[in-house]
Amino acid sequence: MMDAPQQFQEPGFLGWRRMFPWLHLMRVPGIAARVPILLVGFVASYLLITIDVFTLHITGGEHLPSFRELYHQWDQVFFEAVSPNVTFFFWLQILAGFSYSAYFWNLTLTLLVHMISGLIICRMAGALFTTGESTCLENSVLLSFKKFPSVGLSFLFPSLLIFFLGGLGYCCVATENIISIGPWIGGILYGPAMLLFFMMIVFTLGVMLGWPLIIASLMIEDGDGFDAWSRSFDYIRSRLISIFFFFTICMIFGILIQTVIGELSMITWSWLDRLVSQISGESLADVTNRDHATFSEGAGGFQNLWKTLWVCAVDGFLRSYYWVSVVGVYILARYSVDRIPTTEFLIDEKKRPTT
Repeated sequence: MMDAPQQFQEPGFLGWRRMFPWLHLMRVPGIAARVPILLVGFVASYLLITIDVFTLHITGGEHLPSFRELYHQWDQVFFEAVSPNVTFFFWLQILAGFSYSAYFWNLTLTLLVHMISGLIICRMAGALFTTGESTCLENSVLLSFKKFPSVGLSFLFPSLLIFFLGGLGYCCVATENIISIGPWIGGILYGPAMLLFFMMIVFTLGVMLGWPLIIASLMIEDGDGFDAWSRSFDYIRSRLISIFFFFTICMIFGILIQTVIGELSMITWSWLDRLVSQISGESLADVTNRDHATFSEGAGGFQNLWKTLWVCAVDGFLRSYYWVSVVGVYILARYSVDRIPTTEFLIDEKKRPTT
């Protein structure tokens, strides 16, 4: 007599995630801490620091904020956490002529680093969120460069709409230059111009906040720039409050993790510098000043190098954490709006035919 088949019992955490899909966001820290994703964040952080160092060297500006200064200023930590959005905002301001800065090329390079690193991380994080298996880092890098032209295409459509709204508003205001009746026409059209510029500003803010979802869509879905733009716009339009709420919760938790790591790093450095001072006989101030030394000044350059690499690793975690949070929010918004299962990853290497 055959035994009755045993009933499959679902683990508790899987059951809770199935009932409350947004609990998947609790996986963000673990996915962001994966070695391939951390490596991409580390490289991105190193490139960003290098860009800032060259900028300060060329312009003769002040030195970069130290690790201690950075993680004792909460506003600075917040701006670092959402650096892709902040950089895009200032870049748009300069491009639209609302402000001027000699650092426009710095912002452009910084934005490119954010986009390319975001493409790579979104590819790997998307696979881990959906299939639970990581994709090859090399293939993710190649696909990110292949998809990069689609990023420009996805920004083309909102840019045209923004310029169209701004152009109509400008035309309404320009009617005041019509001889004799211009002020009357301009006064009548002041209300429509106000509405047009209000719509333009709201739409621009939406693009500024939601453009990372376009990056996630390109690396998770098997679509083009127009598909990524339309999906992201639809998700923001229909799930704006939930997207903003859960992303904010994720980033607050990430900032707390980053702050704890920063404090532990400072304690480690302080203890190690005191130990070096006791063993070498140098004053603690001289040992601490090695943080700014170069190899041309002697062996103290190694201490500067190792601490710089450490800062890049810690800061790289925050870069990775940001994009993993974006992927998690995108996948859950996709499930909420389009009812696409959270286990579906459309750009799947295993499903692609081999040549």
